[in-house]
Amino acid sequence: MIDGAHTLGQIDIDIKNLEADFYIANCHKWLYSPKGTALLWVNSKRHSIIRPTVISSEGPYNDNEWYKNFDYIGSRDYTNFLSIKEALEFRKSLGDSNIKKYMHDIAWAGAKAVAAIWKTRILVDNEQLNPAMVTVELPCDFDKANQVMAVLQSKFDTVIVISVGSNIPIIRLSGQIYLELEDFTTIGNTIS
Repeated sequence: MIDGAHTLGQIDIDIKNLEADFYIANCHKWLYSPKGTALLWVNSKRHSIIRPTVISSEGPYNDNEWYKNFDYIGSRDYTNFLSIKEALEFRKSLGDSNIKKYMHDIAWAGAKAVAAIWKTRILVDNEQLNPAMVTVELPCDFDKANQVMAVLQSKFDTVIVISVGSNIPIIRLSGQIYLELEDFTTIGNTIS
């Protein structure tokens, strides 16, 4: 099973050539569809062990048309899932490779700017292995970092998640098409 939570919209993949039994991914993180949209891909060799929790109106379970068992399962709102097509069209209108390049470039330019402001370091050596997310060391200890998190949320309505990396507080900076370098320097200056 491959957890591809951050792949769709950030990294080119060919699911069938991964030779996985299962592949799961979120569509809202980088693909630009609404929250709550995700996918589960199941290798045809594993169809017999995966069944929907609710039988579709297309059911009952039928191995020959396995996917139809998932077409309509209950009375949930399918609007989010229907929007995936529009998210793909939006990406196509801007150029998928243009989006990925911008996200990569702005994430790395932003991380370098923030690390310079904080006089800390980026914790990743290879830019190619991190398309649009970059981990940067915070300029303080964990107690101060938790205080910073609380102030950012209460005063600026901004949420950052502080993690542990090699026993130091770190944050992950992400590049998105709606961000500019100034957004990174603002957070860098606000925290410093």
